[in-house]
Amino acid sequence: MKMKKNVRYAITSHFIPLGAGKSRCQNLIKNELIMSDKENTRRNFAALMLQATDSLDDFARVAGLSKPLLRNTKNDLAKKLRPSTSASARGITKSDMLNAQLMVLLNDVGFDFSTAEFDEDMIITRIAGPNNKVYGFNSIKGDMPQNETLVSLFGKDDFQKQPIIDFCRLIKK
Repeated sequence: MKMKKNVRYAITSHFIPLGAGKSRCQNLIKNELIMSDKENTRRNFAALMLQATDSLDDFARVAGLSKPLLRNTKNDLAKKLRPSTSASARGITKSDMLNAQLMVLLNDVGFDFSTAEFDEDMIITRIAGPNNKVYGFNSIKGDMPQNETLVSLFGKDDFQKQPIIDFCRLIKK
């Protein structure tokens, strides 16, 4: 952009003439903030990935919840780490960020993601944890009552919750 004499400019990654009209300035500044937020999220996601595990394969296997989808998951992760200006870049979701943060926390307390095993329903059936304990979920088939709602599930007492919890219960060995 060629700058004109005697015109004041707002400083962003674009030079915006301050007399350029309020909506144009607001849109350019808004786009600048969105790009900055995306880049911050991308940077944080990369940092979390590196803290979660030493292996891209382990991170991808756990993030994708299976070994058969490893290649697809690695491709998806690569797209999430591309600069947001890239045409093939993909956004990092809240779930991605939560997953990465929880993986860092679990790694920090001693879980070993290289030992994670999954069943056909993407349930962790085995993972080595701290103090040589093994954790996993025991998943059973069955139908949940049709009339259950989010409110009714959390409105139950502990005894009433047990049949539903039994569908996918944490086990420690």
